[in-house]
Amino acid sequence: MTKEQIRTAMLKQPSLIQYSIDTLRAKLNLFVDELGIDPSLLPRIITSSPALVGYSLADNLRPKVCHIMRDCALNQFQVGGEYNASSHTVSTGHAYPHQTPIVSVMVATSPSILTLSRRAKIAPTLSRLSELLEYENQNELGEFLVAAPRVLLHSISSLNNKFNLLEDALQSKSKTIEIIRKNPSLMTWSLTKLRERIDHVLDSNGDLYISLKPSKKGRPRVIAALPRCAKYEQAVIITSNESKPFDSIALICSTLDAAAEKIGVPKSVVIQAIDDGQIVRGNYFSYVRDFKDHIAIGKDSSSGINVTSLSVYAAGNVHPSDSQNVARGQRKTGGVSLHLLEESHVDEFRAIATKLFGGVVPNPSGNAILLVYPLLNASKNRCDLFSLWASLRVVEYFVKKKRREQGVMQHYDVRVFSDSNYAMKLVTNTDRLLKLGSTFTYSEDLLSSLNLNRAHSNLDILHPLARTFSRLNGQDEPPESRNEKVDCTNVRFFHSSDCLDGADLSKMLKLQAKSAAKWQHSKQ
Repeated sequence: MTKEQIRTAMLKQPSLIQYSIDTLRAKLNLFVDELGIDPSLLPRIITSSPALVGYSLADNLRPKVCHIMRDCALNQFQVGGEYNASSHTVSTGHAYPHQTPIVSVMVATSPSILTLSRRAKIAPTLSRLSELLEYENQNELGEFLVAAPRVLLHSISSLNNKFNLLEDALQSKSKTIEIIRKNPSLMTWSLTKLRERIDHVLDSNGDLYISLKPSKKGRPRVIAALPRCAKYEQAVIITSNESKPFDSIALICSTLDAAAEKIGVPKSVVIQAIDDGQIVRGNYFSYVRDFKDHIAIGKDSSSGINVTSLSVYAAGNVHPSDSQNVARGQRKTGGVSLHLLEESHVDEFRAIATKLFGGVVPNPSGNAILLVYPLLNASKNRCDLFSLWASLRVVEYFVKKKRREQGVMQHYDVRVFSDSNYAMKLVTNTDRLLKLGSTFTYSEDLLSSLNLNRAHSNLDILHPLARTFSRLNGQDEPPESRNEKVDCTNVRFFHSSDCLDGADLSKMLKLQAKSAAKWQHSKQ
């Protein structure tokens, strides 16, 4: 990278400076080795979307790639790589069998698609495109996406508006579908540009359908020559998590042979491990075509068990805010806002929060439960982390109360959302959180083994949070504890961006938490 490119990336993402060389190398290796992107394109990718460097490989980037591979019948090189059309090899110099020559595809063309939420943006957009264009199989959708990857950056309402505009102008739904299939880039135009193009052709009495056909140059010509079979069925996922193999992916391999070579075992061993779910040298294997999103809602179809879903959004804030106009050391107060999606339980949650924490701000609006941050050293990070712990405490009390009243072992699926990158980095590693929660007290050796820094982890909040998380996920309590584990309950943390309305809801919650902090400040 040039100095100017580094400067641009640092200005966009100042946190880049905190990453180690090993971390940066691992992220870059994903693009080159697993996605087949030409190393010469890396400076442009990092300059364009430096935030990608901060995303988790196992929990974020690889699952997104697998999601696109599965829904669009693409191999990972089509999702990511740059192909040499003459040699039919990925431009990194490695030859891959059965691959298709493509001039520039997906991530290499539009790196920002990997910053999109898998559940809130990628999945709904692909589903809507498939409905609008009446695709009958994944291969057709994959060809469309390779031809116009930037379509994922457009909102569903924008896609609907452009489709409707074309349908009104062409006065035929079938012709609209046909022209968009032939020229996918139409769906990446702005609505204004598309309307101007249509008006110009109609005003000059031209043939609109012919004028909207793609140019004979560039990507459409290349995509038109693609074979329909993408060979994505051969791709293999390697993971170390047996219970949730698709939530944390250690490696994506293009073929069974590549997976076997990576682990150092015969191909037959990998095939047997996939069929039987066996562990091989600490790893589990699965085909990308079996990739699934593990979010249980309503009813567990595999067991027929009724599952009650609880979704809590949490946010914290402080007053006065950190800024250059606020003197360092000035007294601050904190506030917390909790929002329960299930409206029927809001009153019970509010009553429980009042009993557990006492400092509930009066007259909250809607489903919000506003709390006063009760601990010392109020800061934005500490309030955000405390909001997650408060959510778990209220959920734990609610589940136990309901089971006592109903006398039955009702199953609960609990999802807690936050937009705090600081808090999410501490809680999304489930194995680490369970290990920390399994101890009544923690030692320096334990913190070191878990890669937790005492100074930056706010352990006076994180440890009790981990203890509550451990109980709610059915882990046995240490002998010193007076609490009991909670069976048949599954708790997971998600970033707010994983929900369709998460961004707007998080913004509202932060304002409400701010109002709670101001209320507390005025009382003192």
